[in-house]
Amino acid sequence: MLLFVFLYIFVFFLIILACSMFGYAILQPIAKAVKGKRRPTRFTTNDFLWLTILLQIPLALLSNAGRWFNNDSYTTTIIAVTAGFVVFLVVGVWWRGVATLSGLGINSVWRRGVFLTILLPVAIYGSAVGMPMLLLAPFSIGRSNWLYAWLGLVVLTPLVAYCFRVASHWVLAEIEQPPILEETIHPTPQL
Repeated sequence: MLLFVFLYIFVFFLIILACSMFGYAILQPIAKAVKGKRRPTRFTTNDFLWLTILLQIPLALLSNAGRWFNNDSYTTTIIAVTAGFVVFLVVGVWWRGVATLSGLGINSVWRRGVFLTILLPVAIYGSAVGMPMLLLAPFSIGRSNWLYAWLGLVVLTPLVAYCFRVASHWVLAEIEQPPILEETIHPTPQL
């Protein structure tokens, strides 16, 4: 019995570690690139398009909450408050994402769109909600196959994080690299 308690505690800490590493793996190249760069935040019209796309899910929850629960006022109120909170979170994450892209000097519509609508939500919300659900899902499929499902997730999760990390590097490909300081102070002589 004590062994199972230690096993569950180990799995719990493993889930926490996997969740934090998932978001870190995706956003670490961008966080490293933005360090020390201070540019003013500049919004483009397309940034507001990406915000509209991001707001579709919480606003759909908010608008359909009454119909889904047969106008139960208590449940509808809880869903409305939760959706309002999610809208607040989405706008805040979008704002910081635009500030990060502006700080890096990324102006490409598609690179900004991929970062704001795919990379940032997957890294933040995937770490906070999606990863714990995925890591706990094998426990709900039955005792006979849970180990195979969990091992499959342990293999697939780093693969998915790696794919999104490659996309982060693609977003960063537009940044102009500053010249190396030694080359500008002491140019090498030409023979």
